[in-house]
Amino acid sequence: MLLLSTCCTAALLALPLQTPTPPAPPPPPTAPPSTPPVVQPARGNPATIDPSTVPVAPTDPTRKEAPSGIKFEKVVRDPLQPPTLLEAPRDFSAPLTAQSNLAMTTLTLKGTKSEGTFEIEIASDFDSRRTGLGGRTELKAGTGMLFVHPATAVYSYWMKDVSFPIDMVYIDYGGKVASLHRMKPQARLEGEEPVKYELRLKQYSSNHPVNFALELPAGSIDALGLTLGKKVLPDPLALLKHCEGKRQS
Repeated sequence: MLLLSTCCTAALLALPLQTPTPPAPPPPPTAPPSTPPVVQPARGNPATIDPSTVPVAPTDPTRKEAPSGIKFEKVVRDPLQPPTLLEAPRDFSAPLTAQSNLAMTTLTLKGTKSEGTFEIEIASDFDSRRTGLGGRTELKAGTGMLFVHPATAVYSYWMKDVSFPIDMVYIDYGGKVASLHRMKPQARLEGEEPVKYELRLKQYSSNHPVNFALELPAGSIDALGLTLGKKVLPDPLALLKHCEGKRQS
């Protein structure tokens, strides 16, 4: 028994040891395809903006075709020629002064409570919209100001240098009320820096894409009973035509 045990032990030692084959390593991760860097266009100084690159016709990004009766114009400047000097840089931090000689229209608003007719000034370019009612001392009963934007977007207004309360009616591309605000004056403090003044001004947003902002004397929204979704502009496209050929930025 001892000899058999010794032979078996020798036979076992003579057999090769079989070890398990290790799994193959995973393939190295492939690098994502390289993409060229996105080059942002340079933002020019307002003093050297080429006028031919400024949109001169109203557009609505939600429409695939031009609205009937509105001209679209595209002017391409010769890249070999330098841009035309428009004007000296403007100081947007200075106090606003009252504007005049704007186009006028008559607008009849009918709400759930009453109806009213207003003589409306039309602000349809960059400068007139920026100034708005700033610098004035009052907004008389039966008057108002309509801000016309050629591009449909979400807009916000403030009460910069407006010393009296006003009602704001944002109106969409179809002429319907999109949002309503009752705006309160916020005066400049004595010695306040212009930047600090503008930073603390409350922003009144349209909350929805619109083309128009109508400012009326305070209390008009409640007196008329204006509500969301009410159509208040009978011909929005006719009002958008006021933007044609005017500087929009």
